[in-house]
Amino acid sequence: MSETISTLETNETTFMSEKTEQLLRELAQKLGTTAEHLWGVLIKQAYVDSIIGIIVFTLAALFAWWLWRFAVAKTTVPASVRASYHAWRVRREALSNTETDIRDHPDYQPPADVLEWNNKCQPDYPNHRPVAEWDGDDWRTFFVWIGLFILSIILAICALVGGSGVMTALLNPEYWALMRILEQIR
Repeated sequence: MSETISTLETNETTFMSEKTEQLLRELAQKLGTTAEHLWGVLIKQAYVDSIIGIIVFTLAALFAWWLWRFAVAKTTVPASVRASYHAWRVRREALSNTETDIRDHPDYQPPADVLEWNNKCQPDYPNHRPVAEWDGDDWRTFFVWIGLFILSIILAICALVGGSGVMTALLNPEYWALMRILEQIR
């Protein structure tokens, strides 16, 4: 333990005070082990805690990303359908400027992908304009976007508050272990 303590000393300032060292020795004695072994366990636990923190944050971020992709997919019309609809409108407008009856022309009806999209999303929708599966006045749209907004705020707060501790445990496990011991003293 004295080797560990000497590595923690810098510029005549001892990071591990006598009280901290005494607490570590008492705790080790109660557990039937040595203080050196207990210190090693705390260092290993620092890595475990940091990895768990990284995994939890990564899973939460992946869930937020999936929820965002889901919300966008449900609340927007795909670009290919929008482009097909726009091209059809241009062709139809050009046909209407001619003097022939355009209802018999093959371009009078909307393209198959627009009709297929509308039948999938809004089968009772009378217009040919493509609409999102969850149109803007749908309650699901509101709750998904509000949920996504709240989840993003929670993730940002967790990253700001917990990120420091996770990085400390990963990059400087001795300091993390020392802080855990000092928390027990207080």
